[in-house]
Amino acid sequence: MQVVIRRYDATMSSHQTSLDQLRHDHHHLTQLLQDKQEALKVVEQRYTDILAEKQRIEEERMAAMQAEFRREYAARTIQRAWQHYKMRKMLKKAQRKRKKKTKEVKK
Repeated sequence: MQVVIRRYDATMSSHQTSLDQLRHDHHHLTQLLQDKQEALKVVEQRYTDILAEKQRIEEERMAAMQAEFRREYAARTIQRAWQHYKMRKMLKKAQRKRKKKTKEVKK
């Protein structure tokens, strides 16, 4: 009977040692997982900050491009209006000269 009890104690002792080792490993791995998750949160936060910065820079670039396009369009419109104005003035001047010549010819 004592042999059975000793065998039982030895078996239970080895099982308890294994269980203690598994608990220790579990605790260690859980702690390691928490550390990695915290590091991941930091990296994710940096990543979202970088993406937000890229988005802001892209929006600024697009706004600058739109402003440049509007400025160039306005400049072309003003130049075209000025050219038409000069052309009308030149035509009116030429028309006045023709009228003046025809009046002089009639006299």
